[in-house]
Amino acid sequence: MSASLDERERALALIGHIYDAALEPSRWSDVVRGIVEFIGGAKGLLLVSRTRFAQSNFVFPYRLSAAVLQRWQDEYADGHAWSAGARNKGLDVDGSVALGTDLVSDEQLQQSAAYQDLAKREGIGQLCTGVVFGRKASDMPPTQCSVFRALDDAKFSDRERERMRVLIPHLSRALGVMFRLRSAECKAAASLAALERLGTGVLLLEERGHAIFANRFAQRTLDERDGLTLRSAQVSGGVCRIVANDVATQSRIDDAIRECLDERAWVVAHFSRGVAVRRAANRRDLALQFAPLPRDNEYETDGRHARVIVFLTDPDESSCVTAPTLARLYKLTGAEGRLALALGRGDTLTEAAKRSGITIATARTQLAAVFQKTGTTRQAELMRLLVTLGSNRGDSN
Repeated sequence: MSASLDERERALALIGHIYDAALEPSRWSDVVRGIVEFIGGAKGLLLVSRTRFAQSNFVFPYRLSAAVLQRWQDEYADGHAWSAGARNKGLDVDGSVALGTDLVSDEQLQQSAAYQDLAKREGIGQLCTGVVFGRKASDMPPTQCSVFRALDDAKFSDRERERMRVLIPHLSRALGVMFRLRSAECKAAASLAALERLGTGVLLLEERGHAIFANRFAQRTLDERDGLTLRSAQVSGGVCRIVANDVATQSRIDDAIRECLDERAWVVAHFSRGVAVRRAANRRDLALQFAPLPRDNEYETDGRHARVIVFLTDPDESSCVTAPTLARLYKLTGAEGRLALALGRGDTLTEAAKRSGITIATARTQLAAVFQKTGTTRQAELMRLLVTLGSNRGDSN
């Protein structure tokens, strides 16, 4: 994006506020207002569907009433022209950015019931939207950021599209941190002790990129020295470096850390596009995801403040949930629990059936029962549920 100095400074200030909101969700309303103003819209919305925080959606509107949002959710959530156009054109995936006219024509929009019944009256006829996390994301709830104008306002252009394209990866990293660190009760894991209880690996890095903390999950994985480890750095203070077994992976890790430490970083990687770390045969790659932390955070050890958070995921232990836990929480049978865990590890239904020695028809029957008992309707939702259970398990399992 070619931006003036003033525009760039405005964007960097807004990006700073986005990362602040990762640890203080009360700031999201102001962030959404800032996004609408930066894009140049009249109204806007940050919508997180089916979050782990509550049964309802997690939503931050700007100049949209609760009544309008409720009616939209009840009557048009997935059936309006824009959402259908995004699905049909494959634009509902992580990081996708589009204008309303990329999805459907103005004529198609005006003919839709959602526009005639609600959007037109609310002055919503143009869209500039970004998919923070798509519906196929396995461990993040579907999340979108949208900015609106009336149909007869000046048209959104490529310039507004590019502004949204700059913001979406930063939103993904901030929200990725928030989702990973927050429990079902919406309490942040805001202390080192709380990070120890998370069901995923977490490392904290200081301003030089050295590790000052690794929770037990991460330390256990790193102690295996299979693809990745921590190595003492030749500096005072006993800090460590994240070290990969091969040069190419190490370069990607170092680049990701440098990007997070650069407070003026403009174009950054989406949170879902982390670094894969190859391991020994018959073991799936480890996954590293990086995000900056605001300077004013609670993570400190021996006087050193964390500036970067790294999430370490071992897909072979991704759910961190046992079949007995699923039986206790959802009354799944042993066979249903084993099938759910296999799907949570990334197996297809066919692969899970083969591993269990059952027919695909039996697997489908068991999956239907799993969906019914867990309140999910698709495999992506089931995987998100398993990850959530793992993230919130503490020491109970």
